[in-house]
Amino acid sequence: MFLTPRNIRHMGVLLGALVLHPETFVHDLPASTNEVMSIGQDTPAMELPDLELRQDAQVQDIPDILAKDDLARNVACADLTVVFARAATELGNIGLLTGPPFFDALKEQIRGKSVAIQGVECPATFAGFNKNATEVLRKTRFINQAVAQCPDTKIVMSGYSRGALVVRSTAEPEQWPRSTRSLTFGDPRHLAVIPGADGKTKITCHENDAVCSGGFITVDHLTYGEDASVAARFVVQRASGELVSL
Repeated sequence: MFLTPRNIRHMGVLLGALVLHPETFVHDLPASTNEVMSIGQDTPAMELPDLELRQDAQVQDIPDILAKDDLARNVACADLTVVFARAATELGNIGLLTGPPFFDALKEQIRGKSVAIQGVECPATFAGFNKNATEVLRKTRFINQAVAQCPDTKIVMSGYSRGALVVRSTAEPEQWPRSTRSLTFGDPRHLAVIPGADGKTKITCHENDAVCSGGFITVDHLTYGEDASVAARFVVQRASGELVSL
């Protein structure tokens, strides 16, 4: 059988994923989007004293390529701030398959402007996802921190797989700063619009990615790094005028 470069990349990603997190292939997604997005009573993040601003201590032992904590470490304000929620079974707080390629493409295309990145961990399960999930509250708190401490920064909310659901549940549209952009990859609810984000959202789902239709994880769910340049271009084009005016 003849292998195209795309086939070879897919095989490489699959083998790498099997080595890094084989549990990915035994966790199923909920059978319906209603189950995925069941909503309980909302609890404001600021009312949870036990919710740590910093990521779990174990992240400190993860290589830099898998963990970014610019907001948790209170680094200097950047022109652009990305808060990214990785897939459920990836390592670190930004994972490997989608986050790092997207960040690299963004830094390459934005040129001359600074970028801060904050990762958000997701538990290794899809069961019981709702607006009060720990990762949703973490992401909300990080965004609130960015808005309060760096009022001039442009915010990008992004997520991959379960992380895409986190993006959808992080904040009510009226609470988003006008400059906020949102990007999702391998989004289980890709057919649903994100209210209040018209023209500011890019949802990327591969044609043969079964996760996008509520099914099992397939090889096509593991190749969103290929969309990094297009996603970064969306952010840069939408934010170019605002960034120039800084």
